[in-house]
Amino acid sequence: MTQVDEFSTRAVAPDLRSAAWESTSAHLLHKVSVATPESAPIDARIFSTRTGGTTIAEVWATGHVVSRSPSDIENFPTGAVAIAAQLGGAGHGDGLGRSRRTVDAGDVMMFDADAPFRRAYLTGMHLLMWLVPREDFLDAVTASRPVARVLETRPNGVTDQRVRTLATTMLRGALWHEDRRREERRIAETVEPVTPAAAALIATHEWRPADVLHALRVAVPGAAPSLRGYFLLAREIIDHHLADPDLGAETIASAIGISERHLSRVLASEGTSAPRLITDRRLARTRRDVLDPALSERPLAELGHRWGLSAPAHLSRVYRDRFGLTPREDRRRSAGYPIPRIRTE
Repeated sequence: MTQVDEFSTRAVAPDLRSAAWESTSAHLLHKVSVATPESAPIDARIFSTRTGGTTIAEVWATGHVVSRSPSDIENFPTGAVAIAAQLGGAGHGDGLGRSRRTVDAGDVMMFDADAPFRRAYLTGMHLLMWLVPREDFLDAVTASRPVARVLETRPNGVTDQRVRTLATTMLRGALWHEDRRREERRIAETVEPVTPAAAALIATHEWRPADVLHALRVAVPGAAPSLRGYFLLAREIIDHHLADPDLGAETIASAIGISERHLSRVLASEGTSAPRLITDRRLARTRRDVLDPALSERPLAELGHRWGLSAPAHLSRVYRDRFGLTPREDRRRSAGYPIPRIRTE
């Protein structure tokens, strides 16, 4: 069963906001204490989804200092490990493997939620947090205990594909839940089927509940990646090189650091191959653009070219093979226009 919660401090009196936020955090995430400048009461909101023992929460907040004390832990234990992607703002504090540490946008924090910490987000923050049961975490990374650390997306200025895969997988999961929640609410209100545009968006955000742990095994040094983890990494590499006409198995395997034969085994475990996955990802991105009302005046050939489907005839053929309609027909159907039929008499 999935539990969904949303909360914002904007409806709360300024002098009561910190207490309200602490109470909400204790209920949805973990018990913390919040301090803000007297002249600037906290403005914060959270969207939380709890499935089984795992909690997914997206959090926005203005400048504040947050801490979790030994008494907080004793009275409100979580039994969980926190994996948090910093989507915006910067945090500075302790409890992350060093005496003090700065976490920048794009980095991923990993720490025991039942260990004390103190962090300052002086300019505000946007955080995507997963609370994973400690036993599941230990099984996934085959570690003796949770290790507090910061996984940097761009160490020394070079993008770390493995950490980016973890951050993207976390965001993909949040979008997956949000898309389905929004679509389920819309269906409940209108009793209509899923729209083509919504279906295309959800397909682009394909995700499985265990994916974060698989991605974690790819990102954490010393952990043994699973086939699914390598697949998520391969898909991330493909998604960031769709416009590259030379994108193929050799490029993907080299970026991951495995042989092409191993890559074939990884993709076969998901029922696909490098050429097929590349084409599928290009089609998914192209269809998202084709059905986007904001791009309705853009030439279809331009949308395909953007994602590596440069030849119009090839685009039309593979698009129809995949979705049953040409890009032009799909766009017309999404906009509510009739689709011309070819007479066979």
